[in-house]
Amino acid sequence: MTQKSTVKVAFIDVGQGDTIIISIPETREAVIVDCVDADAVLSYLEQHDIQYIRGLILTHLHLDHCKDAVKLIDNSKSELNLICERVLFHQPKVSGKIWEKIRDDNDGHSDAHVDEKSKKRLYKDILIGLRRWAQLNRNIYNSLTQQPGAYFPLPEVIEFIHPWEADLLDLIGHGLNDTSGVLKINGSGSSALLTGDLEPTGWEYLKKNHTNLRSDVLKFPHHGAWKDRNPDDLLETVNPSVVVISVGTIGRKYGHPNSHVFKIIAQRPQTRLLCTQVTDQCSSEISQNRSEIIKLFTKQAAETGNFFIEQTGCPCAGTIVIELGQSVRVLQPSLEFHRDQIIKAHFSEQHRCSIV
Repeated sequence: MTQKSTVKVAFIDVGQGDTIIISIPETREAVIVDCVDADAVLSYLEQHDIQYIRGLILTHLHLDHCKDAVKLIDNSKSELNLICERVLFHQPKVSGKIWEKIRDDNDGHSDAHVDEKSKKRLYKDILIGLRRWAQLNRNIYNSLTQQPGAYFPLPEVIEFIHPWEADLLDLIGHGLNDTSGVLKINGSGSSALLTGDLEPTGWEYLKKNHTNLRSDVLKFPHHGAWKDRNPDDLLETVNPSVVVISVGTIGRKYGHPNSHVFKIIAQRPQTRLLCTQVTDQCSSEISQNRSEIIKLFTKQAAETGNFFIEQTGCPCAGTIVIELGQSVRVLQPSLEFHRDQIIKAHFSEQHRCSIV
């Protein structure tokens, strides 16, 4: 592995949540960042002939980022004969009362993948499963914090830049989102910034600790939500040419993406905005269009080899695959397919995408 390698970053359409696969095509190795849908991850790894899972990184322990982590670890061996070589996540060292307070996101979206009745049990099962795995596999487990001696997979490509261990006590007081692991992914001449669910307080800590956050691709934090904060400073500092929002059709009921985030991005006409799924901010007729759009994605995947697995909700860009080479290239979806068959044909009146 060298710094001259071309890197692929796939933002898997998992609905309201995050699942990202970073891969090196020439060496057939990958790192997974967050996991909501293990089956989708395994299908992508198989389709792209990945031979080595160098690591699974869980940015933080909200269900919409970690729900299927243990399932992925277990099934990668049984289904693809792949061993996950390292798993990284942070286990907050807080009291039960504080954990109850920070366990759920303030807007409630972190439990979008589970009904209210089973939420507490599922959270408990997932956390126990992850902790038990860490205890049984301590030689390949790392806490996800910035500290001397920590090992991170694909170090020539992946920079772990937030949070610092020394800042955790302050950050945890603002909520679990601000402790989100932030990664900078470096290709041969371009880069991407993956921000988990970082909120404005966490962003200030990140900016204070790192002077070079310029990146060609920004995974907008928190599924396009930035509360009442203007994201102009974030966009000005990172200055991306591509912004990705991983969001589900149901995201609008949580305020994702925020309308003011759409407006600020629209003021940057040379920035291409891609959302994995469409919300009713972009269309009032999602349910009527969904079946036709699913057919279009299925047909296009069969013709081109693009990756598509149907999820709850309605895809807009669907799974987004970006190549970080000497420059940034959006491999999936193609501009023509996204613009002509999806946006113009179904969401032309209200769409928020910036297609350049």
